[in-house]
Amino acid sequence: MAGAYSQDLRDRVINTVVVEGMSRRAAAARFGVSESSAIKWVERFERSGSRTAAKMGDYKRVKLEPHRAFLEGLRAEKSDISCRRYATGCWLSAASRPTLR
Repeated sequence: MAGAYSQDLRDRVINTVVVEGMSRRAAAARFGVSESSAIKWVERFERSGSRTAAKMGDYKRVKLEPHRAFLEGLRAEKSDISCRRYATGCWLSAASRPTLR
């Protein structure tokens, strides 16, 4: 995934369109960015007044957080076991081992 363009480049594209009256596509060609980027930057500026990049990505919650206490308890019982052995459950006795379907 590509990173965000510099703020200076965004400002130059927006100024060229808004102040100088150049079309968005012409400004994109002039500064070597995609037409889509130039169009979105100017639309965002006209809509909200913001020249900064929109947030990229989304919040990623920690998937194992609900299981923290359980995992820490296992680690305290058997500190020398690998993650793979935890996952397969082969460290459990045969009677307490979960069955896979």
